[in-house]
Amino acid sequence: MRVARVSSSGGRESRRIEPRKPLPGPQDSPEAHAKHEALCTNCGKCCYKKIIVGRTVFITPFPCEFLDTETNRCTVYEERFEKNPDCLAIREGLQHSAFPTDCPYVEEYAPAEYRPAIDSWDWEGEWADFDNLAELLEVSDEMRERIRARGPWAKPLWVEANERIRREREASGDGRPLPPVAPPQVVDLREPPRAEPAPRLSAFLRGREPKDLE
Repeated sequence: MRVARVSSSGGRESRRIEPRKPLPGPQDSPEAHAKHEALCTNCGKCCYKKIIVGRTVFITPFPCEFLDTETNRCTVYEERFEKNPDCLAIREGLQHSAFPTDCPYVEEYAPAEYRPAIDSWDWEGEWADFDNLAELLEVSDEMRERIRARGPWAKPLWVEANERIRREREASGDGRPLPPVAPPQVVDLREPPRAEPAPRLSAFLRGREPKDLE
């Protein structure tokens, strides 16, 4: 998961928040780990590249190169941290606001001060800076053109995949949790959550270099 940090205020401060209850560790049983893994609905949103503006994390339209966008599954899951050094485990994802509000891991583990990632940004207003954003996030040429061809009004790829996954699970009687299917509500951060000033992202993207999230 590639994350770029862009800000007009000197960057986003590090917040070492801790989960509100322990995550499974090496000392726990395989059953505990299986239960933990089963929380995931395969919504795919945590596997989309993100940018940080000020203290707000935005989920972009660009998926990780290892995400199968038809199934919302990682194609290198067992080796994900070796294949993609930017991939974050649950603890690090919570520390850096990588998960949106409807992620089951947020409900299960996030402390009160957790700030969820925004999955509802209206990218139409940023489309003129499409190439700049893709460059910041090191998006491949193939994926860049795939997203560009869909246009700024298309549903995110993860929404289309979730609609398909949900239909298949309901038809088969699969008991696993169902991913969310509603397209995100458009959020205009000129009237931002928690009343924090955040001009349009393009004002930050032009001419700025990304910093990898540590």
